[in-house]
Amino acid sequence: MAIRSSDQISIVDLTDGYAVILTTDSYTFAGDTTKVKSTQSFSVGVYAYCGATQVAASVNTQSMTLPTGLTVSSDNDVTAPTLTFTATTDLTQAALTSAGGRILIPVSVDGGEITISKSLALSIALTGAGGTSAYSITLGNESQVIACNADGTVSEATTIEIPFSVFQGTSRKAATVTYSTLPSGMTLNKNTAGTTSAEGKLILNVAAGATLGGTSNGLITLTIKTGSTTVGTKVFYWAKSTAGADGFDAITLTITSSNGTIFKNTGVNTVLTAHVYQAGAELNSDAVAALGTIKWYKDGSATALATTGATLTITDSDVTNKAVYVAQLESD
Repeated sequence: MAIRSSDQISIVDLTDGYAVILTTDSYTFAGDTTKVKSTQSFSVGVYAYCGATQVAASVNTQSMTLPTGLTVSSDNDVTAPTLTFTATTDLTQAALTSAGGRILIPVSVDGGEITISKSLALSIALTGAGGTSAYSITLGNESQVIACNADGTVSEATTIEIPFSVFQGTSRKAATVTYSTLPSGMTLNKNTAGTTSAEGKLILNVAAGATLGGTSNGLITLTIKTGSTTVGTKVFYWAKSTAGADGFDAITLTITSSNGTIFKNTGVNTVLTAHVYQAGAELNSDAVAALGTIKWYKDGSATALATTGATLTITDSDVTNKAVYVAQLESD
């Protein structure tokens, strides 16, 4: 499969006057060099308002996705529940990093008519042998688009550079990186460790004509260490950009919404339309079909929706607060 072109649109459902407040939106556990150092708990109060009026709130804790080593319970107060989070020594910095350093709390208000997801940021204050500050990782390059021919093969040799650094507090640390399996045609050029005075750098070569596994995009998981301590993981994203058959008649795609993109009080009702252009001229349905199939994706899913083609009808049952739709013109 090759992606000829794609576009993205966000549909937002606003609700008059509703707001959810957490008594805390972040918490830091005490840790050792890699994980929580002992069982620790903290509580979060949940309050919901419509305008200035407090309304009932509830949280379905069973639906929450939590990393290993973290559990949650609720006192099930019908108006303002209190959630208690408990972390054991099974909760590692690597697990929190993989979860994006946060969890989502789905709060139902006004009898379940509205659900608002609140983000709770979590971290572990890791310590070295001397009781030093927490580690942090930075990448100088988190994604790259690779130019490809119409058949999805790489059009010319490309180099990908991914600088990386590890800090403990404000001090740069010596660091190394390992990486997950690379797609076919992508190979290691150089892997330079970071020092206390300079960033490290992972350099990858992409060969001309490479298929990159025949997929349109992919992820490379980077595991970063300082000494023998695994600080955490980061994800590098790559994607193909496919040229037209002769390299000049570029294919582009844009999405329009018949009723706009912002709605109120679950009044979502619109038709999304994907418009395909080649060399600046919009193509009719037959010309689009000759190039491939328009597929729709929602909220970052890699699985296409059942509906294919230029239009997608969206109603209130499809959107909870916000949904992101991507249309892709794909060819075999």
